[in-house]
Amino acid sequence: MATASVQIQRFHRNRAAMFDPGLTVELARLFEADREMRDSDWLGRFYDVAWFAGVGAAGVYAGPDGLPYLRLNLPKDGAAFDSHCLANRAGDCLAAGWGAALFASAADPPDAAQFVFSLGVLDSLIRYDSPDGDPIDIAESALPPPPAPQKRGWLGFGAAKEASRQVLLATPSDQFLPPYAAKALHKYLTQAWGLANPRVLLMTDMTLRPHRQLVIGRRRSDFPDEQAAWQAMQYVLWHLPPMRSVVLLPENWRLEEMTPLRDLFAGAPGL
Repeated sequence: MATASVQIQRFHRNRAAMFDPGLTVELARLFEADREMRDSDWLGRFYDVAWFAGVGAAGVYAGPDGLPYLRLNLPKDGAAFDSHCLANRAGDCLAAGWGAALFASAADPPDAAQFVFSLGVLDSLIRYDSPDGDPIDIAESALPPPPAPQKRGWLGFGAAKEASRQVLLATPSDQFLPPYAAKALHKYLTQAWGLANPRVLLMTDMTLRPHRQLVIGRRRSDFPDEQAAWQAMQYVLWHLPPMRSVVLLPENWRLEEMTPLRDLFAGAPGL
């Protein structure tokens, strides 16, 4: 008789596993490793330990990148503290549009975080049970290039120089861009980019890896140079799971035909 396989969730939120003091000790040991020695083996163990280890929460602060993070500190040896853990606070971070930052000590300055989780990585841990992103994006990124690759535009973020081809345009689904991520991205684009009504589109282009690209309603020509545009797009990617891809609005596309970001979270429960 065939037996069904049971998939065990790695980053679950079972409170019986949370606030583990033994993992707090192990997390402190992991932080003792020199940063240049933190290889893939270290990282693989770190995620499991950091998810359930008991740590102290010290509120939200603006990181060196200007983005919001929930600060989580290792407690002093033997000191009593109000125990939190990433597993029970990650959902709060998503709802509020925060990342999370782990510190070896409450006395460490804001630029001394041992590890930071972007909003997109927290989203990936909860939705995909992995820090690596959407399995669809991962699989598509691993595909070989198309037989006759088209000439690419500026670093994949612009289409002005690309040869004409067919693409599919749509409003991003709540699976691709959940309401909490849309709200956080809306806040960033209004405050940092000065956009009064940020707009987006989902573009599917089978010649790109991955195929799905989030189009942001601002053109390359709106930036002073390529470096400024590239840097601004890194902050956009902070809001999205790893392997997501974003592009700027091609010069000949109409902004009015894009979906207002506000429509993707307006009326959502808790937002």
